[in-house]
Amino acid sequence: MRRPLAIIASVLLFAAVLTGCGSDPIPAGGPSIASAADCPTSNTTAFAKTKFVGHVGLAAGSFHHWIWKPFKAGALQKGAHHRVVAIAKAVATAAFVQHEIKQAIQDVKASPGLCKAVITPLSELQNAFGNLASTLGTGNFASVAGINASLASLLALADRNGAQITETST
Repeated sequence: MRRPLAIIASVLLFAAVLTGCGSDPIPAGGPSIASAADCPTSNTTAFAKTKFVGHVGLAAGSFHHWIWKPFKAGALQKGAHHRVVAIAKAVATAAFVQHEIKQAIQDVKASPGLCKAVITPLSELQNAFGNLASTLGTGNFASVAGINASLASLLALADRNGAQITETST
């Protein structure tokens, strides 16, 4: 019984450290949603769209492999075989995905055309993954299906705006 608790504690600590990384402090009212007003008028970084595609591809592939598939298979539900390990992997993945989406937001903010199209849904998805990392550890899986739908919508929106994303998992 002590080993699964140690694994969960380690993963939660890792998730807390990973989501806390970065120089952007979270405002007192909570994280804000970026909007088209935050977009530049010209490209400010080389290969911003390519970097965006890479980060979102990793995020989507990791989410589907480590959170969505175990959720659909029932591996996260009470009584499932190896449930504790599956939840620990899902929590770590949620933190990783939130980090990748944070990186994607920085890349999107450097591309005016892509920024206007996807900055708001991408920012909302980052907030959803931040909440998911904390709720998975408590056994609350209510938001997983909604996040999957939001992620699919973002991928379709990016594809319509010239950024075709292929999912890759780590």
